Amino acid sequence: GDTALAAETAQTQIAAGADVLTGSAQQVVGAIDAIQAAGGYWFGTQSDQSVNWPGTVVASQVFNWTPVVGRMVENVLSGQLGGEAYELSLSNGGLEIVYGEVDLPQAVLDAANEAIAAVQSGEVVVARELPENEE
Repeated sequence: GDTALAAETAQTQIAAGADVLTGSAQQVVGAIDAIQAAGGYWFGTQSDQSVNWPGTVVASQVFNWTPVVGRMVENVLSGQLGGEAYELSLSNGGLEIVYGEVDLPQAVLDAANEAIAAVQSGEVVVARELPENEE
């Protein structure tokens, strides 16, 4: 990925007034550095990015492959080779939300944790596809 171009893109957003950014690709390093330099915040994905940018990364959606790999191993051991799609989700523990070292109001943390719990319990269902355009 082009980290310099990602930084430039982030700087364009920052110049337009953005103080919170997110992204998903190898080049996010440049974008996170840019938002950190501007005193803004970042929401990470795929891994805990707060390890490298404490105070900038508010939270990260982190992949936890353990449930999926465990299921794959079970299937192979039982003789099932292929034919199953595996999913990472908040409900099966395959996705986790990790908070960074950013001082957030307790009400914000509570609301985030309530939303996560609602998804995990099935009270809130995350759409798999965008709804059809009804004209």
